[in-house]
Amino acid sequence: MSFKYFLEIAPEEDVINSSSLTKFRKLRLKDMDLSNLLINKTVSIALEKDIIKSKSIIVEATHTHSRSNPYTALEVLKERSKLLRKVIYQINEE
Repeated sequence: MSFKYFLEIAPEEDVINSSSLTKFRKLRLKDMDLSNLLINKTVSIALEKDIIKSKSIIVEATHTHSRSNPYTALEVLKERSKLLRKVIYQINEE
């Protein structure tokens, strides 16, 4: 509801379909530097206008992190198995 209020959308109106935002991000924001530029500019404007009062910013970045993960699931499993073996060998070398 707070988002609807902020965007001046009536409570009974539907919100934007999330697939539209995904398509926008994939089609229009192909260059990840562009999205970083947009975020940085938004934050700098908010700081200039004294909208942001805190020094820390919490951003929900699930999609950003998942898209930037350079490892496949198999690579992650291999790396974690190596770490597990190291710990086991420290306890018992046999």
